[in-house]
Amino acid sequence: MAEGPNILVVDGETDTLNLINESLREEGYLFSTAQSAHKALQKLKGKEFEVIISEIEMPDMGPVEFLRRVRRISLRTRVIFLTDFANVQLTLELIKEGVYDYLKKPFLKDELKILVRKALQKGEAFDEGQKSALEIRGKFDRFIIGKSDEMRKVFAIIRKIAKTDLTVLIQGETGTGKELIASIIHNLSWRKNKTFLCINCAALSDSLLESELFGYEKGAFTGATSTKQGLFSAAEAGTLFLDEISETSLELQAKLLRVVENREFIRVGGTKPIKVNVRIIASTNRNLKKCVEEGKFREDLYYRLNVLPIFVPPLRERKEDIPLLIRYFLQRSGQYSNVKISPKAVECLLKYEWPGNVRELKNVILRAAVLCGNSKKIIPEHLPEYIRKLKKSSFPQSFFENLPFREARKRAIEAFERKYLQDLLYKNKGNVSRASKLARLSRPYLHQMMKKYSIKAQDYRN
Repeated sequence: MAEGPNILVVDGETDTLNLINESLREEGYLFSTAQSAHKALQKLKGKEFEVIISEIEMPDMGPVEFLRRVRRISLRTRVIFLTDFANVQLTLELIKEGVYDYLKKPFLKDELKILVRKALQKGEAFDEGQKSALEIRGKFDRFIIGKSDEMRKVFAIIRKIAKTDLTVLIQGETGTGKELIASIIHNLSWRKNKTFLCINCAALSDSLLESELFGYEKGAFTGATSTKQGLFSAAEAGTLFLDEISETSLELQAKLLRVVENREFIRVGGTKPIKVNVRIIASTNRNLKKCVEEGKFREDLYYRLNVLPIFVPPLRERKEDIPLLIRYFLQRSGQYSNVKISPKAVECLLKYEWPGNVRELKNVILRAAVLCGNSKKIIPEHLPEYIRKLKKSSFPQSFFENLPFREARKRAIEAFERKYLQDLLYKNKGNVSRASKLARLSRPYLHQMMKKYSIKAQDYRN
């Protein structure tokens, strides 16, 4: 028999089992059989199966629980259920748990073959995403984790552009991993054995940032007692990552344009151009095109930077990656590697919109791992209150139904205020003073609103 994918068949009905086995043999697949759900799970723990074909009615375990246990053991295994009845509620539950598909009895061999082929193709796509996550790593042993279509596109772009020497612009919200992507691009390039330097352009004043980037000559200003090498020089033959480049002034942008265009600059207080061989990667959490339209960012610099753009999707647009990220954070944490998470806790996390993205998720998971203590299992009670009490929708389910206009408006405003406060406090790590300043609200008024919605600042400190 030709070498092929491994498939596990779980069915106690002889006629059905014979039909499945005959179909799989004709396709050249390797397969094993199990007479019960428990025996199937034992086999899955000892061997990798690409697809499981299972009877939906098993005497020892319900299909929902079986599917959950399969997913805990192997995320890449696709489950196909065989059924001779229609149950809408059960169907919805299984879809929620990640079932691949159904096959209604009685079925033809060709129907089964086509469905198995599609399931295997889906598994190959998952493997590619996993392979990318493992391959796209830096010498700092850091990974990009994701199996969603959105992240697979990012993986593909990274692999294509890493070998080039062109300028890269990474755009994405705070906490999506822009610096991580920049470091991985560097480590996949021919410059990987040279320096990778990073500077946060938003953290320094214009004059300090210019000195840091370009360096300065002795006597350029009071206190400049010797010549200082800037980051462009220090990153010679390597990569310089300009984080949050949108926060630079138009004056400094003009000087950056010269480096991007000609790979040369002049030190502060100097007159002689200095040539440099450095790859530039820039990032921003803003819409840089919109900044250009508003006159806050130079159009010529934008087009020089935007040669190879990468957009990192926010976590709310790739929620299927959340279970994978949870497992990764726990496994990589060391002391919490044996901590598990309940399905209800995962459900709470999937409802949340994650304004802080992957960084926020990591903080929440590690905090929950600490709180779960000796139980070694994260349940909803270990999650922050603002997450576990979140409803499925930011707006009331009855927002458009059977409500007078004023009541509907009142509920919409309350939903907005609650969500705004949650995002505001997360962004400022629970610091009410900073939050009130950013929101341009007085501290007493902000406290009053927090009390109204039972929001506590300490829940957002990490």
